[in-house]
Amino acid sequence: MSPQPTHSAPNLVPYVVAGGAAGNITVTGISVKDRLAAVIDLGSAATLPTGPLGPANFEISTNFDIQNGDAFDMLVAGVPVTVATDKVFDTGTAATTAIDTWIAAILSIDEDGTTTHVDWGTGGHASEALAIAALAVVVASGDVTLGYVTILTDSGATWTAGTDALQGGTGGGPSDDTNYYNDGGVGAQSGASGNLTSEFTITAANTINNAGGTSSAGGMLLILAWTHDTRGQGFNRT
Repeated sequence: MSPQPTHSAPNLVPYVVAGGAAGNITVTGISVKDRLAAVIDLGSAATLPTGPLGPANFEISTNFDIQNGDAFDMLVAGVPVTVATDKVFDTGTAATTAIDTWIAAILSIDEDGTTTHVDWGTGGHASEALAIAALAVVVASGDVTLGYVTILTDSGATWTAGTDALQGGTGGGPSDDTNYYNDGGVGAQSGASGNLTSEFTITAANTINNAGGTSSAGGMLLILAWTHDTRGQGFNRT
């Protein structure tokens, strides 16, 4: 009996490469004899979700500062980070608002979930809504925004952070109304194009192509390919 030809079992090989404009994408190691199984647009750090996965549950910490009453998780470019309970958000001593007016501040934390920040908007607003609107000009650079706080002065008095307490605290002229808000959590991933498998073919060694297809510039691609039989029998099969 003559020996029977043998063939290697198929191997599914993953590649992660930088995306690009429609056209050639370099995938080092892929062969023109391989067969594409999937091309998935992973997006980029700028398009992956960042923000709290649940409410930060803000509350008064000391008479003047704020804390999150419970631990919670957030996403940073799609990667989960846990923020420990009772992280103190120091309101500082500089923010102030005039008699019978509102002021607001953005509450944020660094991407490691360790260092908190309170970024104040301008004071002197006739309503809470106007104080919140003024936060549009406040940017906590490099931080994850978790929510905001609004403060109304004690009746007939000014309010100054670190001198006058938040509502429920003691010291100076405590706020008549202190409200805590969270941003409601993050939405679905945006910016990535999802499954692009049908657009691509392997056109040469180390190259896939989707001429006229979807751009994946600025992001990353996950590519899965079945390897061919290296003994010359074409695509792997058993």
